[in-house]
Amino acid sequence: MTVAATDLTQTTADFSSRGPVLANHAVKPDIAAPGVDITAARAGGRGDSAYIDMSGTSMATPHVAGAAAILKQQHPDWKGQQLKAALQNSVRSESKVGIYEQGAGELDVAQAVTQQVTGPGTVDLGTFAWPHTPEQKLTKQLTYHNSGTEPVTLTLTVDARGNNGKALPAGLISFDPSATVAAGATVDVPVTIDPSAALDPGAYGAVSARVVATGNDGRTVVTPLGFYLEPQYVDVTFRLIDRDGKPAASITSLDVFDLDSIAAQRVGFDGADQTLHLRAGTYSLAATIAHER
Repeated sequence: MTVAATDLTQTTADFSSRGPVLANHAVKPDIAAPGVDITAARAGGRGDSAYIDMSGTSMATPHVAGAAAILKQQHPDWKGQQLKAALQNSVRSESKVGIYEQGAGELDVAQAVTQQVTGPGTVDLGTFAWPHTPEQKLTKQLTYHNSGTEPVTLTLTVDARGNNGKALPAGLISFDPSATVAAGATVDVPVTIDPSAALDPGAYGAVSARVVATGNDGRTVVTPLGFYLEPQYVDVTFRLIDRDGKPAASITSLDVFDLDSIAAQRVGFDGADQTLHLRAGTYSLAATIAHER
């Protein structure tokens, strides 16, 4: 499991890495745990120096490892994926940030050891290539298991955000809003992704969704779900000229700001045109053009 670090207010630490994975846009991290100003035993420490306060994801990870050990003692027959899913399912459901920042949310070991209904852990649906068509529609089964002695009715909701953090249209992700899991049984809830749903240009890219299944007992089962909607790209050729209409000198530069994704790049010019492969959207341009007297 990949663990993010949080502070006492459940805010993600500035040093905690964010997803998705650069090479394949995979969903990371998986879960979050306290990792800011953690008091822990100091190696070789004695007396007043027996403990030390430190911050880091290396301070958050032991919380999750310890929680996994407690669950393994409670369920010795569970495999790694079952332990991982149970820890993710039982997080504090009030997490308001995307899955690429805290995964399922912040660890809650007390909830994990009493969880009656469990579901899938991280669901990564991969990349939907441009252009997006109805033929790319994909359905994934989310399986929930009830280990209790009473049936549980689940009410499902999802908070889905585009690459720009804005809520996505309901047509992109659809599912049955409720399901009943009998005692000792499992139930599959189909979730359908339709990448052809109309989106704001800035929403394309990594989609962050957190599926929350709330039982009639008030307990929640949280599953992070992510995928990558490949945006449209176009080739744009820029030509910068000085006040005499000649190609700009070598110390000329162009700043290109993507207003939809808040990405920016600076491009140097050496008298020649530059062709940039840009994501379709709205841009702001600013150039510094040198002129030799």
